[in-house]
Amino acid sequence: MNIAAIKTYRTFLPFRQAWEVGARRTPGKEHIVVAVSSGDGATGYGTMSPLPSFSSETGAGAEAVINQLLAPALVGHDPFDLEGIHLIMDEVISGNHLAKSAVDMALFDLQGQVLNRPVSALLGGGLRAEIALCWAIAVSDNESVVAEARAKVEEGYTALKLKVGRDAADSLHRLKLVREAVGPKAALRLDINQHYTADESIRLINKAAEMHLDLEYVEQPVPKWDLDGLAKVNRAVETPIMVDEGVFSIHDVVEIIKRDAASIVNLKVGKFGGLYKARKAAAICEAAGLRCMIGCMLESGLAMLAGAHLAKALQPIDLACELIGNQLYDSDFIDMEPFYTSGRLKVPEGPGLGYPAPPQCF
Repeated sequence: MNIAAIKTYRTFLPFRQAWEVGARRTPGKEHIVVAVSSGDGATGYGTMSPLPSFSSETGAGAEAVINQLLAPALVGHDPFDLEGIHLIMDEVISGNHLAKSAVDMALFDLQGQVLNRPVSALLGGGLRAEIALCWAIAVSDNESVVAEARAKVEEGYTALKLKVGRDAADSLHRLKLVREAVGPKAALRLDINQHYTADESIRLINKAAEMHLDLEYVEQPVPKWDLDGLAKVNRAVETPIMVDEGVFSIHDVVEIIKRDAASIVNLKVGKFGGLYKARKAAAICEAAGLRCMIGCMLESGLAMLAGAHLAKALQPIDLACELIGNQLYDSDFIDMEPFYTSGRLKVPEGPGLGYPAPPQCF
C-alpha cells in the first residue's frame, strides 16, 4: 500500500464568542483539513489550526508547505512507515510542526481505517475509556469569569484554567473569587503565558499559596527562551510548574529534564509535529518521572479526537486534558456531540479517529 494523494481544505471557523488568541481577541480561526488517500481507496483525515504568535505558521503558509513540499515528497510512500515519513518531512523543511502534525494525524487515521482498529490501539493501548477535561476561561471581567466557572463545574468539568492578566494582584483576586465560587469541586490552574519574569512569577505563585488557592499547577510562567528562569521558578516554589511554549520537540523535553525546569509537560500534539513524535515525548517524560497533560491549539474536532486517543493510550497523561478547542466554535467538520458528556470526552472505539462520518469539506 502506498500514499496516492494528499489534499487540503482551508477555511475560517467563527468562535461562538470572541476569544483571546495570542495577545489579541479574535472572532475565529483558520483551519486546514488534510486528506491522505491510499491507492485502494481508503482515506484518513487530519487537521491543524495556525496560531502565528505560538508557532510562526499561518494558514496560507501551512497549506503551501503541505501541497508544495510535503505531498510531492510523500506520495508513493508506505503510509505505515511513520519514522521514514517524519524523516522525509524534516528533510524537506524544518519546523512547520503544525502542518506536519495534520499529515501525521491523517496517516494514523488512514492506518486505523485500513486495519479496522482505533488510533489508540495503534499508539499502544487503551488505559482509559474517557478523558477528564479541563475548561479554559479567557481573560474577562470578574463577574463573567466566575459565572463561567460555576457553569462549567455544574456541567461536570473537574478542572478550570484561568489566564493571568497584566496585573498580578487583579489575577490573584480573580482566582480567589473563582475558588470561593467552586470550592473544592474543581482543580484550578493558572496560565501565565510567558508574561512574567522568574522573580515576578515566584512572588505571584507564593502569594497564591499563602491565599490557599490550591493551584494544581502554574503554566509557562516565563518566556519560552528563558529556561534558566523556568528552572529558577520550579526550584523556588512548591506549586508544580508546567512547560508549554518552552517545548516543541523531544530534544526540548530532554533539556527541560536536564535543567529540572518543570514537572509537567503540555503535550500538544500539533506543536510536536503529530501523534508519532508526541508519543516519543511522552515516553521520555515517563522515564524521567514527568507528568503530561494534553492541551490543544483551539483546533476542530478531528484534533480533539487525536488527542483523546493519545490520552487513552499513554500512562503519564494522568491530568484532566484541555481537549475543548472545538467547543468554542459555531460549527465543525465532524459531529462531535456523541463524544462529550458531563465534562468528559469519550474516546471513540471505531476505526481510525472514530468520527461518525468523514469531514464534508472535500
